[in-house]
Amino acid sequence: MEYEFYQDFIDGSPKAKFSYGHEVIGFWLEQEIGTNVSKLSALIQQLQQMINDRYGQLQLSGREFSLDADFQDATILANSHLQAGIVTEGRHVDLEEGDAEPFEQQEFDENPMFVEAECGSPDLVHMLMLWQEFLS
Repeated sequence: MEYEFYQDFIDGSPKAKFSYGHEVIGFWLEQEIGTNVSKLSALIQQLQQMINDRYGQLQLSGREFSLDADFQDATILANSHLQAGIVTEGRHVDLEEGDAEPFEQQEFDENPMFVEAECGSPDLVHMLMLWQEFLS
């Protein structure tokens, strides 16, 4: 998993760009964590404790994305696919007509890499610590 952090040249907001297959992590980081340092610190602490104990599970549901982690692995998934309840080969199936299509649904459907990404929990903690450093 490769990534880079940078500031948007127009408004100066922090941005995260992730390698192919992990793009959704960048969207999650920007949308759900953003610049909320207290939320970021608490998440890092919870993940580190879980990794150190080699036990536990963490589920964090946000507006657009959710994090599901244990002491080994972490998965970030678009909530639109959780709500529909069906993901087939990374593609959304059976979105009922009339449902809101959150966070660029068409882009998710056209590129399944925007739906879900997995990484090791220790890797996630390392990345979050770098994001925290980038924000300061």
